[in-house]
Amino acid sequence: MTSASSPTDLRIATVCTLVLYLKMIVALGVQGTVKFKSGARAPEDLAHAQAKSEEPVAATDPEELRKAKEREHRWNRIVGNDMENIPLGIILAWVSIMAGGNTSATSVLFILFTVCRVVHTVAFANGVFLPRTLAWQIGVLSTLCLAVTAVIGAF
Repeated sequence: MTSASSPTDLRIATVCTLVLYLKMIVALGVQGTVKFKSGARAPEDLAHAQAKSEEPVAATDPEELRKAKEREHRWNRIVGNDMENIPLGIILAWVSIMAGGNTSATSVLFILFTVCRVVHTVAFANGVFLPRTLAWQIGVLSTLCLAVTAVIGAF
């Protein structure tokens, strides 16, 4: 087991952290945008957006409104799932590095976790069950392995 982090391991962790943060910002942006069509934004947001548009900001047709609410719900779930998984994954990867966990394992697990979170979002946004589920499961397993790697490194 390697106990000292290398510049490569730190670079990998830094890039993975950045990718995950950017992914969360994009997901939050999409979530905020889809809330306009479903009418779920704060009244002042809707009023401001409506003042800049000739078309209604929120959907008015019942079928269009139903689809907008489904899309909003989907993105709320994506963001919620990100908030449940990404912070802990990032923390455990960095703790593993700081605790002297196996650097190769930590790097591979953090890359795997990052890829899984991106795949999860794309699959969830497009309503594709199996890749979404597998990405979530592999991501959770990666997080668990990062925790084990951190504990082993600490002792």
